[in-house]
Amino acid sequence: MNDEIKSVKNHIFGIKRKFNFYEESKKVSIFCDYDSVMGINKLLKGLGIEVDIKYKFIGHKENNTMEKLLKDQKSLMISSIDKDNNPAISYAPFVMIGEKIYVYLSKAANHYYNLRDNKKCSVMIIEDESKAQTIFARARLSFDCEAKILEAVNESVFNKFDEVHDPKMMAMFKKMDFDMFEFDIMHGRLVKGFGQAFDIKFVDGEIQSKQVTGIGHRN
Repeated sequence: MNDEIKSVKNHIFGIKRKFNFYEESKKVSIFCDYDSVMGINKLLKGLGIEVDIKYKFIGHKENNTMEKLLKDQKSLMISSIDKDNNPAISYAPFVMIGEKIYVYLSKAANHYYNLRDNKKCSVMIIEDESKAQTIFARARLSFDCEAKILEAVNESVFNKFDEVHDPKMMAMFKKMDFDMFEFDIMHGRLVKGFGQAFDIKFVDGEIQSKQVTGIGHRN
């Protein structure tokens, strides 16, 4: 078996950095992009190698869906917890800069105090009903986050709001009882449609994903 495993390793030496061969076995885990995973999976199965874990960087197909949602949707839904530990749902316009989400919230809104007093929340950005192929499988992107009020707001955040939203409205809100919240993303999930769910996370500034298999999607 050792000679057989060594032979396989030699044949794929060009991409061996993406593989983790288990000692004295014919099992391997893969870590690379979507297209490579699917192609290599078939190759290895043909060689009698068992692929028991398939990790992958988020590929262009998933990345395009995520980028489209973030570009087309100007607001997100916020799930928060009130002072009595009851769930609350609301929405707010948002911008995303790097790995952070920003929302500008009024002190008149219940979710302002929910997020101030309990930093844990979830957000969802979902495809417009009118553009979905089926209402039962709208594309959506959800994140589990930790929220905090910014005491000082970088001007780049306000500039991004002016770019994405109505600058006249933002100028008016700045004169009112509004505060900027920053959502630190813990992890997330992208759902493209039926059977197409991907757990996503940010690692060293890059988006990575792992396809969800064998269980139902949570959002």
